[in-house]
Amino acid sequence: MLRAFDFSSAGTMDLLSGVHKMKSATEPPADLNGYAKYLNPGAANDNSMMFMATPTDFPAGSYIINMGITPQTVANGLKPYGLIYALIKTHKVPVYWAIKSGKVAYDEIDFSLNPGTPNVVRDYKSGAFIIPGNFITASVLTTINTWKATGVVVDGPTPAITGIPVYDNITYFPNSVLNNENTGISTGFYGDAGIPASAYSLKLPAALNSCDDLFIMPHADPTWATHQNLIAWNNIGGYIWAGCHAVSVFEDIDEPIEAGLFPNMNFLTTLGLAHYQGDYPEGTNGGYADHADGSYPATGYTYDPSFVSEPIMQILYNNGNVAADEKAWMERRKTAPSRSTCRWCSTPRVSDR
Repeated sequence: MLRAFDFSSAGTMDLLSGVHKMKSATEPPADLNGYAKYLNPGAANDNSMMFMATPTDFPAGSYIINMGITPQTVANGLKPYGLIYALIKTHKVPVYWAIKSGKVAYDEIDFSLNPGTPNVVRDYKSGAFIIPGNFITASVLTTINTWKATGVVVDGPTPAITGIPVYDNITYFPNSVLNNENTGISTGFYGDAGIPASAYSLKLPAALNSCDDLFIMPHADPTWATHQNLIAWNNIGGYIWAGCHAVSVFEDIDEPIEAGLFPNMNFLTTLGLAHYQGDYPEGTNGGYADHADGSYPATGYTYDPSFVSEPIMQILYNNGNVAADEKAWMERRKTAPSRSTCRWCSTPRVSDR
């Protein structure tokens, strides 16, 4: 699956992406509904890919990594992933990801409870992480306190808690590959999170293999020659994360030998995305016409609430692309089997996350 999302304004990046796989094809696969409708105005407005939380109980002595602190900073928004990495890799401790199903706003509360502080009820949002009390040892507690000293907000030890909406439990950190272009962007996020360089490798797609889990491509200029192997790799189970203008470039790549109506690397759409430098046929930018950026706060459009319970959408405010080269992605629409006859549909779906 192509994760077409950019970084948040706090400089945070979801380092646990790649939880589902989507097959590349010239036509959307049967299970595409939930993501196709994000960009495809003709897709049905259903919740077929919404994630359902499981009510889960935790014993006394558990700890909660609070991801809903504002303002978001490197300390409270990125370094929690360093703590999670240490818990999983060093201590073999599972970490539970709490996300309420059916949320209608991206900053909606997932759950509320007394975290062990007298006369305090705390609201948790943006996907808190829970460390079960039965896995707490002296060495685990030392690690938690070490990361708390860096600014990670951890509450506990808690009393016994019940009915927490758990999306999943995390027992594995993906083997990540960073696109070997503009690597400073990706490595900077890992470094700020406190995750060691041993957690990732630097490769171009041709070198990907079945031992690699997640390919990360922020601001980049992919081409068919350099990135075509992502199709085969995705089809055997690889996951893809993309951001900034790499998304529209990537989504619109067509194999030169058989160029036609449908691009070959359209992981998210049927017909590709409008190119970040413009689209056919009008315009002065090299024959292209630029599309407008999204705005913050939202002006002239509303947000589809169908996706705010998905893991990738656990954000606190919606200005994540204010500094990006491309701040919104718009589906390309065509009325004839030719790229030169592209026209916008009357009510396009736009993604600006």
